Amino acid sequence: MLFSDAHLHLNPVKGLGAERVGEKLARAGFWFTGLVGLPPYHYGLDKPSLDSFEKAISILASQARALREKGIKVKTLAGFHPAEVDEYNRMGLTIREVYELAERVLKLIESKIKEGVIDGIGEVGRQHYGTSFARISVAESVMIRALELARDLNVVIHLHLDQSGWPTCHLLSKVIELIGVKRKLVLIHHVNKHSAQPCIEYGLPVSAPVKQEVDEIIRLPGLILVESDYIDDNERPGVSSYPWDIASVFTRLVKTGVIDEGVASKVLVENVVEYYGVEPP
Repeated sequence: MLFSDAHLHLNPVKGLGAERVGEKLARAGFWFTGLVGLPPYHYGLDKPSLDSFEKAISILASQARALREKGIKVKTLAGFHPAEVDEYNRMGLTIREVYELAERVLKLIESKIKEGVIDGIGEVGRQHYGTSFARISVAESVMIRALELARDLNVVIHLHLDQSGWPTCHLLSKVIELIGVKRKLVLIHHVNKHSAQPCIEYGLPVSAPVKQEVDEIIRLPGLILVESDYIDDNERPGVSSYPWDIASVFTRLVKTGVIDEGVASKVLVENVVEYYGVEPP
């Protein structure tokens, strides 16, 4: 059985990094990862500036190269996480300055995609926790601009959203319709079972966290992937899970008869090929 991780982060500064994680993934039978950049401050780049994002994208690209050297196929995404809106505002940027920084970052991401340095956008979206209305509005504005960019460049985009079920999916569907981005590009990341079904009904790909109701979500009809959302931080090991947990969980699900190998292959291989546009293993 082959395995994939649709959404994970790697941090060579505060965590294991691609060299060590890649070795573990290769041994476990992983063929693909969707590698998503972290906010610059996770790499010790604490100044909220375009230069920090330039350096963060450089780290992302180097981590992708290291994984590929282990024989793992990789697609890379960079974005402006909704938590960054809160963090930079707390650092002293006005809420308007945060948005203006995000606009510059998205222009940088656009250029890096055109140069072939990265492959898509992510993650962007809306805070899933309590915060100010102003910060939520800025995060949503960033998401809208990012969706426009995904439309213009025809690239995949990962959304970080509150998981409120039908209302979340319905609103997003309306936004997507207004913007005109292809639904097949817009992945709802870290989806829970309450949001998975309605998002699928609206024609949206979803990515299920491996340790949260994954056995229920993967049996739904639709374009479903599985992720660890690994953040690679030695101070918070295993949050939200380890990538190799995907291998152990799916091996157990097949062995216990919860799913058959056909379902596992569809989620871990076929759907990855369809969503990311990669060659099958």
